Amino acid sequence: MFKKIYQIDFMRTIAITILFLLPLISMAQSKRQRLSQDSIRYYQEEMRKLYDETFDSLKNSARYKQIDEKLNPGGKERLKNIGGEMSVFFGFHRINFSNLNKRLASLGIKETKSWVTSIGAGFGLRFNKIIAGIDLAAFSNGENGSGSFMQVYLSTNEIKVKKFILSPTIGYGIQTVIIRVNRETTSTDFNAYFTGAANQVEIQHNNSVLDLGIAVKSRMPQSKFTMPLLKLGYRYGLKEKSWKVKDGNATNAPFDRNGNFYCQVILGIGS
Repeated sequence: MFKKIYQIDFMRTIAITILFLLPLISMAQSKRQRLSQDSIRYYQEEMRKLYDETFDSLKNSARYKQIDEKLNPGGKERLKNIGGEMSVFFGFHRINFSNLNKRLASLGIKETKSWVTSIGAGFGLRFNKIIAGIDLAAFSNGENGSGSFMQVYLSTNEIKVKKFILSPTIGYGIQTVIIRVNRETTSTDFNAYFTGAANQVEIQHNNSVLDLGIAVKSRMPQSKFTMPLLKLGYRYGLKEKSWKVKDGNATNAPFDRNGNFYCQVILGIGS
């Protein structure tokens, strides 16, 4: 009887000991594994540093530079001849709605405001001394007029004045202007606004324009980058085009070019 009790106590002691040692064994194995992983990462990092130092030393050697120049003659100079620019801009325009406003005045209708504000973005690529790019913009006069403008342009950064660059630009684009003219009506019946003559007329003018401008850019010190600041210019309507009535086939409409002077404040960067 005593022997059986002793065997049970002995087995219980062994079981308790094993349960107590298992977490310690597991922690020890985990620590060894973690140290092993840390060691691998350490030597991997050391190997990477060795590769970098060796390759840097190779690139800076006279023999490497001599062979590289033979394989890629003028390679770095070619890279200097390629660059780009991107920008966003906010502008003020004065559009000449002269013939439209004369017609509206003769009908006793309020003239359309000529001053509009615009917002847009541009992107260009420089090939040697020539920059080719595209501009997209939308504008509004804050009342009844809105529109859009898109152009492709050519420019250059070769005119330098101290810390600034004067960049002449020539572009060709498409300009769309939309005007909504409201007319007063004496009708008080709701249905009459839909069955009678409309109290609002939407007209549209599309034209091709020639954009002539000059931008002022800042030359960043100790750097090849430039920062556009301001642009002044004029957009000339290439033809006198008639105004079109939306969803209508009107005749005897006035003709305009819708040329406009503009001033733009620019935020961007180029090289």
